Amino acid sequence: MLFVYRNLMRGCGAMALATAMCCLGTPAFAQGDTYEHLDEMALDLQRFAEEIVEETHAHLQGNAYFPQIDRAAHRIEELAAHVHRVAHDRGDIVHLRNDIDDLDRWVHHIDDLGNFIARRGVRSSEWGGFQYMRSCIASMLDTLHHMQDDLHQLAPRRSLHDHDDYHQRYPDYGHRTHRYPARGYIGPGYRPAGHDHFHSGHHH
Repeated sequence: MLFVYRNLMRGCGAMALATAMCCLGTPAFAQGDTYEHLDEMALDLQRFAEEIVEETHAHLQGNAYFPQIDRAAHRIEELAAHVHRVAHDRGDIVHLRNDIDDLDRWVHHIDDLGNFIARRGVRSSEWGGFQYMRSCIASMLDTLHHMQDDLHQLAPRRSLHDHDDYHQRYPDYGHRTHRYPARGYIGPGYRPAGHDHFHSGHHH
């Protein structure tokens, strides 16, 4: 849990470097420093994903919505590990950007699930760990959006249709009156058919 207290919000060094390289006519994505910066952030993503899986298992087993959030957490862990491999191996920038967009979509999804579960109620004994898990999700989103900004500087999208807009925000299920069914696999983009009112507070 000490990992979350590290200083993850790095400076805008990669963006500044990319801008300078563009002015000099040098391909920014060929520079080692830029890839090193991306690799460091990708490692942060992987560590956050591992924390999310661990905290989900520690504090949400037995919750009616555990199957959904557990599957999402494992998918995020898998994608984050892949993103780190691509960044570490200095893979194709467009490939990396698209992978990060996919990961961003899943992390927004688990964030929405976390908001929904918080409104339904979590046992008081598990509340601290649950909140820590949500802080990992928030830090992961910050890191993802930082990487998306840097990658946009390195390789601007060719058009509005070149994958999703890099700052697109996905629907916040936590502020709707829809509910997640207790069974079945729910992934990003799912629109629950049922309706229910949210209830705040913790179950003892």
